[in-house]
Amino acid sequence: MLRSYLTTAIRNMMRKKRYAFINVFGLGLGLACCILMTLFVKHEWSRDQFHEKRDQLFRLAMQRVQPDGQVIPMNIWDTMFPLSLVDDVKNDIPSVVQACAFMRTVGSGYGSKIAMGEKTFDQTIGIVSANFFDVFTFPLLAGNPQTALNRPDGMVIAQTTAHKFFGEMPDYAALIGQALTINKSQPNRFVVTGVMADVPTTSSLQFDALVSTKAEKGFALARGQRGVRAWVYVQTTATTASRVLEALDHWPKKEKLREEIVNENKPFNFVLQPMMDVYWNTDIPNHYGPQANPTGVYTLGGLAWLILLIACCNFISLSVAESSDRAMEVGLRKVMGAKREQLIAQFWLETLLLSFLSLFLGASFAEVLLPVFNEFVHRELTFAYFEDGWILLVLFGAVGLIAGSYPAWVLSRFQPISAMRGEARIGGRNPLTRTLIILQYAASIALLIGAGVMIQQQNYVRNKNLGFNKSQVAIVQATRQTVRPYKQAIANDARINEVYWFRVLIYSALLAVALSCLGLFGLASLSVARRTKEIGIRKVLGASASQVMWSLSKNFIKLPLVANVIAWPVAYWMMDRWLTNFAYRIELGVGVFAIAGILTLLVALLTVNIQTLKDARRYPVDALRYE
Repeated sequence: MLRSYLTTAIRNMMRKKRYAFINVFGLGLGLACCILMTLFVKHEWSRDQFHEKRDQLFRLAMQRVQPDGQVIPMNIWDTMFPLSLVDDVKNDIPSVVQACAFMRTVGSGYGSKIAMGEKTFDQTIGIVSANFFDVFTFPLLAGNPQTALNRPDGMVIAQTTAHKFFGEMPDYAALIGQALTINKSQPNRFVVTGVMADVPTTSSLQFDALVSTKAEKGFALARGQRGVRAWVYVQTTATTASRVLEALDHWPKKEKLREEIVNENKPFNFVLQPMMDVYWNTDIPNHYGPQANPTGVYTLGGLAWLILLIACCNFISLSVAESSDRAMEVGLRKVMGAKREQLIAQFWLETLLLSFLSLFLGASFAEVLLPVFNEFVHRELTFAYFEDGWILLVLFGAVGLIAGSYPAWVLSRFQPISAMRGEARIGGRNPLTRTLIILQYAASIALLIGAGVMIQQQNYVRNKNLGFNKSQVAIVQATRQTVRPYKQAIANDARINEVYWFRVLIYSALLAVALSCLGLFGLASLSVARRTKEIGIRKVLGASASQVMWSLSKNFIKLPLVANVIAWPVAYWMMDRWLTNFAYRIELGVGVFAIAGILTLLVALLTVNIQTLKDARRYPVDALRYE
């Protein structure tokens, strides 16, 4: 039985090559887009998930308040404490299991160049407490994690860093004891005490090598009145986090700490920020690495499924439109005793076969486009088929369920007598088909409007008169240690680094329009094929090619017009809400709405006319002979 279903499915695909290609290519594009965006969302949501003690790890921060109780927004110094706080917290707060400091060199320059002989590379160096490997999960390939950072001159290097200096190594243990130099102008010699696996891209702590806090004086780091400042992480048990915070708020050393690091007569409260919140919470700055754009991540996830739904709508529209061509087949099968369940299984198998081919094509597209997508989103995403295979399975199941359900249900319900008489026709002007096309175009138009508004807002902010004369701005000298954290924090601010989100939205909108046009092209092809004799009769009666084209196109052109009516108010509401996040914003005008509407209308008109022009120019006798 299954073999028969499969043979019939392949035969139908070969007989309708054009529509099979449109379905497979359209679904393939939609799946490729969905795979790439799902990889990005998965990558973002897996930040710091690899740490075994992630639920017990917290970064220490402080929330300053005004005398009247008003909370002061946090800055980068509110997450940085003197190194002495690490031991103080560990010794004075019973509920703290471990405490660990983390600092990092920023960018190229002093303290960031590692050398061995003639080889010199800019590397990001982490300066950490000796118990770093007890607190965080960064596996060592060679060396003892308990003692690797005990020495003041000890250095643990990442796998990639080891390859840069020593080449490919069959045994990393041979590197233990090798000498490396930091800052060749004022040499600071270190000994390799360990080799660790490369830091995952999903880690909020990024570095190429680690040294002990005992060596901090040899590096250019953020410093305050009490010396160097560091992030401080504490490890608690699962039930003591609240007790740690309570103990810190009543800590006798808190007042002294306020006088030394806050340097103003304002109280503050300690904050325990969960490890997995460091990347996601943009209210607490992260000057050692990038932070998330939660709105962008949710938007990208929504776009992925929206584009896939548009591709599925194409499949459903074409399947329903082709229903009259399959009516005779359904009628004959039912006359021969086929049950409705068997017909549903047949049509669903055809859908799954097309879905499988589309998934293969989509995965191939995703592999090819992944480097380009990485450039857009500033990530290093990879597509591992075994690790990410669940994505393909979910998409395969979703496409099969969404795209196959309605066509299988519709085609299997035909009555044998109606089907044999040719009366079972639900394609063409079927309300569902037209509704799907309208919704596709409405989504595409809304995306185009959103992209246009974002570009306008970006240009407005860039060219906004800030209220001062730039030529009369004074430059105040500051130490590198003071400026460095602010400079890095600005570079990592998710609210500033949003350009790539605009690019992604623009390309998503263009892809949505392309998929909508692909579906419209398929429907136009079916419509023209069914009206071939009508075209011949019209031409015999004296109709010109342009009149025939208008007769064939006018019903399709109405669909994008209706889609504009739906898309404009939705897009206006969404973008007006988005603009409320800006102190300086544009006013929504009709221009961007009109451009998006006219653009989609012209593309739809061109899509339909490409198909109708060929048939409108055919000789009437050829059309009248058409069977």
